[in-house]
Amino acid sequence: MQSKSIKLTFPFSRLSTELALEIIRFAAAPDLSSSNAVRRPDNPYAIALSLCLVSRAFRHAVIPELLHTVLLSRSCHVSSFVNALRMQKVHHLNARHLHVDYTRHVRRIWVDECCAPLVPSLHSHENMPYGSMFHDEQTDSTDTLDYTLLAPALLAAPELAINFSGIHILYYALESVWFAPSHKPSSLPWRTKSLTLTGDFWRWRPLTGTAEGTAFLASLSRIVLLIPSIVDMPTSFLPNELLKMSSSEVCRIPHWISSVPWHAFAHLEQVVIPLERCASVSEYEMKHGHVDVNLLVLTLPLSCEAGWVQLVLQNPSVGDAYSRVERISVALHATKNGCDCGRLFCQECSSSRVDEQSSAGILQLELHYDWEEVWARTWGLVG
Repeated sequence: MQSKSIKLTFPFSRLSTELALEIIRFAAAPDLSSSNAVRRPDNPYAIALSLCLVSRAFRHAVIPELLHTVLLSRSCHVSSFVNALRMQKVHHLNARHLHVDYTRHVRRIWVDECCAPLVPSLHSHENMPYGSMFHDEQTDSTDTLDYTLLAPALLAAPELAINFSGIHILYYALESVWFAPSHKPSSLPWRTKSLTLTGDFWRWRPLTGTAEGTAFLASLSRIVLLIPSIVDMPTSFLPNELLKMSSSEVCRIPHWISSVPWHAFAHLEQVVIPLERCASVSEYEMKHGHVDVNLLVLTLPLSCEAGWVQLVLQNPSVGDAYSRVERISVALHATKNGCDCGRLFCQECSSSRVDEQSSAGILQLELHYDWEEVWARTWGLVG
């Protein structure tokens, strides 16, 4: 007797409209946290894009979830985003049923490592002097970005996160809206209130050196600084001895904090910075390439005076009533004599690698933030 295969189908059409829409939205929402036990696909938007192809009703339900958080990890992604905005401009004229106003739906935008291309200034029409030095071969058409399209969508996001290597995108966008004919001096042409900055180096001058940049910084209510910290560890501590070290950690304010132009942030309500870790690193952390780092979440009092942030950061006990510490896991890399795989110690590396590291005297362990994890956690804990 042959067994008949039973094909099970979900009676989706029998659900109420409200429940069906809720399921569609839930399925379309991208999972941005890399801590998820199930490995995320390379494209976290793949499911949402597929659902948009089902029907016009599905597309209408999915678009808000698709645009809620926009990730622009590379220069080519920025170009693609601008092309999508250009397409919506065409739809507005020729196919109203397909048109989507991105500024209504975008809530968070992340611009990761995007090297400065040869983009002429909006008004001087001169190339940036360092453009050729930082030119990325994968920028595609970023040298012809239309900031009249990009800027309104970028600055409509209440929460903006950007790598310092892509800071040019922010100041060109600010320049575009600031000098636009429609801009009224009595109002600010952006809705951004939270700014997250990360990267291996920091560049404040492009923002503090212009009227529009100064006004932008002064309007922010939250600043999150995720500049990688450096941990110094004597190499005389071999992995076995590391297990014997005290598990207590000594955390300190990172050295780069003094370079932050705190005077420019006139309306800050919250500050988030990583505390530099300068104590024991366990063998487990070194093998797996991740280490716990404390984030200092500082909530400013309503009547704080200028310089209060600097005072608290120099003497944290002053702001005990206004601060708390949260913990997050970040990537750990050796800045010299490290393993080729990016971890300080791994099973593929022999003990000679450890000996080689020991002879170097001091190891510098650089902390690289997994921005997707930090984003999910940071906005969760300070939002």
